[in-house]
Amino acid sequence: MFVIKTGKLLTGLIVALGMLSAASCGTAADTSGGDPVPAGSAIVDRWWETATPDFSDNPDRPVISLNGGNVISLNVGDVYIDEGATAADLQDGDLTLQISVDNPVDTTTASDYVVRYSVTDSSQSGAIEVVRVVRVTDGTATRLSLRPVGTTASHLGFIEHLPAAYTDIPGQEFPLLIFNHGSGANASRHGENGASPLAAVSQVTANGGPALVISRDQWFPSDSFIVLSPQTVDLGFEDPIERLNAFVEFAISTYNVDTSRIYLSGWSSGASLSLAYSLLHSDRVAAVVPIAAGLRVTDTTIFPDGFCDIENVPLWAFHGSSDSIIPFTVSTDNHESIINNCLPAVTPKVTVYKFQDHFSHHGTYTLNWMENGVSRISGDPTYDLYDQSIFEWLLSHTLENRSIP
Repeated sequence: MFVIKTGKLLTGLIVALGMLSAASCGTAADTSGGDPVPAGSAIVDRWWETATPDFSDNPDRPVISLNGGNVISLNVGDVYIDEGATAADLQDGDLTLQISVDNPVDTTTASDYVVRYSVTDSSQSGAIEVVRVVRVTDGTATRLSLRPVGTTASHLGFIEHLPAAYTDIPGQEFPLLIFNHGSGANASRHGENGASPLAAVSQVTANGGPALVISRDQWFPSDSFIVLSPQTVDLGFEDPIERLNAFVEFAISTYNVDTSRIYLSGWSSGASLSLAYSLLHSDRVAAVVPIAAGLRVTDTTIFPDGFCDIENVPLWAFHGSSDSIIPFTVSTDNHESIINNCLPAVTPKVTVYKFQDHFSHHGTYTLNWMENGVSRISGDPTYDLYDQSIFEWLLSHTLENRSIP
């Protein structure tokens, strides 16, 4: 169990905390979808510390079933008539009339809307919230949607990207890519400075990563992924691994996710979080790409039972050789430790960019730093060269078949 008591930081992660300020860059994110703190929402005054929700299979809780599909596509100006849902409970029987529906759909405005259905039985046991995604389009799919704390069942605000084809085929499942940001975007940092949930979550885009790449129309993985970028608090609040796991559970229950293709990536402290999660939940992660991570897998205070569960997860690490915040040797030492001590099903990879600093994530996600890419960045030939799109590499791995190179 990877537990951090409040106020106590793990030594392997602390090097990645508190050293990044959000980059000054714009965002093309769609901010529609209603009040970021809707009436009746169970969000606390310190909204960034909203409690981790329970997604466990509890037979005593009610169950909600949608009428109709969980994804709908409309054109601007169409009429949306919600088909509703039913609910039942072993104790109370039919609870359909007690269902609460949060329906923000406005067909005059192109956006991806989330219609939420919730219900609580007489013993105050709540159902796992069910949602319907309603895509209202003017001919072009929404690139990004901001989902602040309070607008979904998630305890974390996040930025959402759904593939252009997300609503084309009912029930079609898509690979999920979760990006974990650096500490400059921490919700606690911005919330304590007075930012609202909506204003704070926009900092995830500003901090860099897939959301920024998508907003700038530089996204080149053929729109294959559901991409979610959660906003974490900091690595010293509660148990960050279990809070991230609850977000993964939320994503699976909310979106049409191919659970054999859940991928993690992150930068700096987010890379460390992604790496730790992949080690401790290796049965869930199909592949992981940490960029400028500060986590040493050999740290026995973090992994007292050893680190070789990571051998089950395809790993491709990236680092700049001139990183003055987190030495690149953290990534290369991790690579060497896995090779020498474990039996990886897929040989791990590590790419070291010559003369590059800590901010190596943007060029990695845009593919501009690939060998012979537009930025002419050279990789150290001592290690693995960036000679294949990381998105193609990720998609080549599933939980069912980890041995594909």
